[in-house]
Amino acid sequence: MSCLKQDRIFLELIYQLVLDILNKDIDVDLETALKVLTTYKEWYHWLLDMFGLTSPQ
Repeated sequence: MSCLKQDRIFLELIYQLVLDILNKDIDVDLETALKVLTTYKEWYHWLLDMFGLTSPQ
């Protein structure tokens, strides 16, 4: 799978996560969801840098 395709998939997954949280389709707050994404190095993606989130050490 190309890097561009992986980036697009990740972006769409994050977008859907935010929409689901805002629409109350899942019972979690946005801060908690983003903490989970930034906790595990293998789940962190460079696109999260755009939102000011820091990479896990």
